[in-house]
Amino acid sequence: MFKKLFGSFSKKKDLTGLLEWVNTYNRENIYKEVHLQQLEFLHIEGNIDTLDYVPEEIEYLVNLKELTFDKNSISEVPKSIAKLKNLKTLIFKDMPLKSVPAEIFELENLEYLTFGRTDMTELPREIGNLKRLKYLNLYTSKFKSLPDEICECQELEVLEIFGSDIEVLPNNIGKLKNLETLDMNNSKIQILPDSFVELEKIVNLKLSSAKDFHKLPDNIGDMKNLEAIYLSRTLLESIPESIGDLVSLKLLDLEATKLTSLPNSIVNLKNLEMLILLKTKVTELPQEIAEIKKLKIATKRVETKLENIITEDVIPLRIELEKGVTKTETIFDLKSINGEMLP
Repeated sequence: MFKKLFGSFSKKKDLTGLLEWVNTYNRENIYKEVHLQQLEFLHIEGNIDTLDYVPEEIEYLVNLKELTFDKNSISEVPKSIAKLKNLKTLIFKDMPLKSVPAEIFELENLEYLTFGRTDMTELPREIGNLKRLKYLNLYTSKFKSLPDEICECQELEVLEIFGSDIEVLPNNIGKLKNLETLDMNNSKIQILPDSFVELEKIVNLKLSSAKDFHKLPDNIGDMKNLEAIYLSRTLLESIPESIGDLVSLKLLDLEATKLTSLPNSIVNLKNLEMLILLKTKVTELPQEIAEIKKLKIATKRVETKLENIITEDVIPLRIELEKGVTKTETIFDLKSINGEMLP
């Protein structure tokens, strides 16, 4: 019904069809036609049976700053979205989207972009045109790799590939000098490129349940700002000796890895507060590790006599410790422009 409406009115004067589409599928208010060109925030979601297209006339919402598509049957979007030059936030999630027009990557003011749980299999190389992009979320995506051009997004602070099919990062990922959060939990990442250690602002290294991951860079110790490393349920068999150079490290989670021992340099981590070795085959630790005053070691197999070994309440203690780790924004922290939680 809506598609027929759009063919019958003049773009310049009659926005009846666009108004009906907006009022049917937006999740906030019911608008009048006079409001359309004043809209700054539009969240489109809902009926999977009928919400299967985006009208070309969306270009008339010229003041939009935030546009979200969620829970629908839309498989393609019009290039007219690229005319919304004031957009700062653009979100596509939980929809069978197969591709997006290259013109979308000409939105020069875009700062927040999400392709979450869509049917896209490639991230367009034009992503590198988004020079102001700060936040890119590709959670549970079908991408197997990222284009090298993503490393041209020099303002990027947060990259989420949680649960994605991504197996490798670009070789020049180290160019993202402002990257603070890189969430690779539950992804298919196998190994980190050499330039990874050049990401000097990263505080949390998140690889929990990346079940194909098996090797840390030998010079991981160069990442001096790292405060927490999550490697639980990976294929990791060894830890580089350089880990002892991570002077800021507070939390090291190695639960359910393939480790049988730790390097002696572990005793140099004077700020380490929690070492999780549950479900590993590590049975011996250097006696000197007892000199790390705040350290708690979660294990049931270590035979070395140490007073700071714990076997219970590990999760509550870890959560409490995480509160003291330098705050970095994640998918659950970032606020949308109008104050709502980003999906």
